[in-house]
Amino acid sequence: MYLDALVIAQAVHNNGGIVMMQVQKMVKKATLHPKSVRIPGYLVDIVVVDPDQTQLYGGAPVNRFISGDFTLDDSTKLSLPLNQRKLVARRALFEMRKGAVGNVGVGIADGIGLVAREEGCADDFILTVETGPIGGITSQGIAFGANVNTRAILDMTSQFDFYHGGGLDVCYLSFAEVDQHGNVGVHKFNGKIMGTGGFIDISATSKKIVFLRHINCGQFKNRNYRRQIKYRPGRTGEEIYSGTTGNNFQRKNRSRARAGCSLYH
Repeated sequence: MYLDALVIAQAVHNNGGIVMMQVQKMVKKATLHPKSVRIPGYLVDIVVVDPDQTQLYGGAPVNRFISGDFTLDDSTKLSLPLNQRKLVARRALFEMRKGAVGNVGVGIADGIGLVAREEGCADDFILTVETGPIGGITSQGIAFGANVNTRAILDMTSQFDFYHGGGLDVCYLSFAEVDQHGNVGVHKFNGKIMGTGGFIDISATSKKIVFLRHINCGQFKNRNYRRQIKYRPGRTGEEIYSGTTGNNFQRKNRSRARAGCSLYH
């Protein structure tokens, strides 16, 4: 994936900054295919060569399925364990319609694509990720942002151009806090500033917004998945300190906000 390295280099160069790039190796001039060059040399001021540079986050080995060189066939069994995350993802899947284009955000929403594959409906719609993948199965946890079996991989800026233009029929977003006024917070909670990421860009123009989270009150028991408990006030009920997106904002933009919170014990 190309992410946003090119536009960052262009912005720094055009504003008089210094562009420093780390590479795994140097090659002779004019030996690369022009279509393989993502950042032209005139944008780069300093090159650092690191033979041990890894291509994946955390030093993981190169995954040819993530790069798109290989694909998983239907005989490959992939599934989520039956837990809160899977139940929330399965319920969220009901908000998708055939032919729709959606976005999956980081967190509890990252299992929706895998659940769709289990249910045999993954080809009925398109799920995208803000980093650029179109379709496929979303990676989970720290590897989020890279998909397997993608139909296409765009650069991040082009993906956001599509989002900003109102191309999303539905988006699935995790959240940290929500209050009785419909204000949803993701960027500042528990005394920490986490930042908004693509939350605002995605939610501002999506035709439908599905907020997802599981909230445990008491002990979660494997044999009692369907037993819901009564709501207990807390950071999902009291007025939150700082909302990332507000109820008035959603009404003004005629977006449909649907809470996808599940409370289990």
